[in-house]
Amino acid sequence: MRTLKVDSNAPAAAAVASAVEALRHGEVLAYLTDTMYGLGVDARQETAIARLYALKQRAQQKAMPLIVGSKELLSGWIKDFPPPAEKLAQHFWPGPLTLIFHASATVSPRLTAGTDKIAMRVPNSMLARELSLQLGAPITSTSANLSGDTAVLTVAEIIAQLGKVIDLILDAGTILHSVPSTIVDVTTMPPRIVRQGVVEQHALEKIIGAMLS
Repeated sequence: MRTLKVDSNAPAAAAVASAVEALRHGEVLAYLTDTMYGLGVDARQETAIARLYALKQRAQQKAMPLIVGSKELLSGWIKDFPPPAEKLAQHFWPGPLTLIFHASATVSPRLTAGTDKIAMRVPNSMLARELSLQLGAPITSTSANLSGDTAVLTVAEIIAQLGKVIDLILDAGTILHSVPSTIVDVTTMPPRIVRQGVVEQHALEKIIGAMLS
């Protein structure tokens, strides 16, 4: 396991390049999103995805959310971008709002857990966006802890839980609290809140009207 110090708001090009090279080689890294420390692999690599599920001890029936550096990188990963999703993305991306889309046929069924749906987000974190942009593909963003455990706030906690099985930690320091992104399924009409997180329902409904929750 290696550790690199990094500023998540203004990451050094060398640190991003090292992390992207690790992703290209199928490695698993821990990095800070705008809501919590997450575990990232190249979402195009089946072996890396399978390894991530195994080391996190995550059930295969649980889908894996993805982060993208820009809305344009969604191309080829989702079937469509419905009008409610367009409105929500305009207001809340980059930010802590995850949208569930119909996945394209090329997306790994491991990531969708066989549901044919995929959760995607453009985060506030410059580090997270740069990793995806420089890779040219989405990366996973599952929380950096063993499944069922509470989210970690420090690099020391990541090392204690996962230090023997992950390859690289991008150390952006301690976070004060870990609040998950809000997840909205935009494949339904009206859209449905799957998980309440940072973005509250009333803020979403100001943009697209009544929702299912």
